[in-house]
Amino acid sequence: MFATYRVVFAIPELILNGFISECGTPILHHHHKINQDIILQQDLLISNQAKLSTKDLPWLVGEPSSQKSRFAFWLRVINRTRSLPWILINSFPKEDNNKITILPSLLSNHQLQTFHVGPLMLSINDKKILKNNNINGSSNKKEHDKNIIQWLEKQEPGTVIYISFGTWVGPIAKEKITELAMALEETKRPFVWVLKDEKQWREGLPEGYLDRNAKNGKVVAWAPQEEVLKFQAVGCYLTHCGWNSTMEAIRHEKRLLCYPISGDQFVNCNYIVGVWGIGIKLEGLERGVILDGIEKIMVGREAEMIQKKVSEMKARVMGDQEICATASNLESFVEVVREANCC
Repeated sequence: MFATYRVVFAIPELILNGFISECGTPILHHHHKINQDIILQQDLLISNQAKLSTKDLPWLVGEPSSQKSRFAFWLRVINRTRSLPWILINSFPKEDNNKITILPSLLSNHQLQTFHVGPLMLSINDKKILKNNNINGSSNKKEHDKNIIQWLEKQEPGTVIYISFGTWVGPIAKEKITELAMALEETKRPFVWVLKDEKQWREGLPEGYLDRNAKNGKVVAWAPQEEVLKFQAVGCYLTHCGWNSTMEAIRHEKRLLCYPISGDQFVNCNYIVGVWGIGIKLEGLERGVILDGIEKIMVGREAEMIQKKVSEMKARVMGDQEICATASNLESFVEVVREANCC
């Protein structure tokens, strides 16, 4: 999401003004403004839209050594922009201007042209075509459990909880897996939980859990996410707030129950909950917190309002005009590259 890069590009000025150390650690002090765009006091305001707490900074994950390593990664990302005339943004064409100015102290008054060419999302039929031609490398994946689709077809509309924290981020703690498992069982609601079939991912599952919940729930190593989300049976998506997952949820008009884990997911979550109002954030994975979140996102007035906003969000960023704007921006980028190569 473009907002994350706005945070990252602000790093040199945040250091210069004493808001974070040279290692990226927040430095708490009194209210201060930076260029009237960013306010940091426990809070960071980006584009006058989302207020981000210092805990939302994308490098503040894990132990101090891990945080320093992640911060160094983002610094390398910034440095790589020194030689880039353009960046393609997989975000909403109408959300930001097409140009941003990187800090003079960083890039010597270099202007970076950004093209908002997203969300670029293939239809499920397009993906099947790619798969048949082995273009996307999916031939190396395990065949998904076709029973998931058959099982979903039998569920009542809006009753199923879909849970997935992605596949590239390390597993959540064993104790959290246990709490989540028990909460899902206690709700007595049908669920599909994507959880790698590896010891470090599943060791928190209570003994006999899979057998006890075989009829009411599906715990699978992998799932065809877009095919799952398109089902009317799916009422909400408990997600890590990865950007692609967020786009897929909006596309299929699913309410989001958010538990960010790493990187840009914290910024994404802030927009999902605080700006767009299409989800609820879980402030932990304790059983009671999860049960309360599921109840709020699945039924009642708040759930209805969130569903309405999700539908409005889809129309605003993925309607016919927006698809045309996305295609137009991509074509503009191609033309700029062609012109540059001709010179």
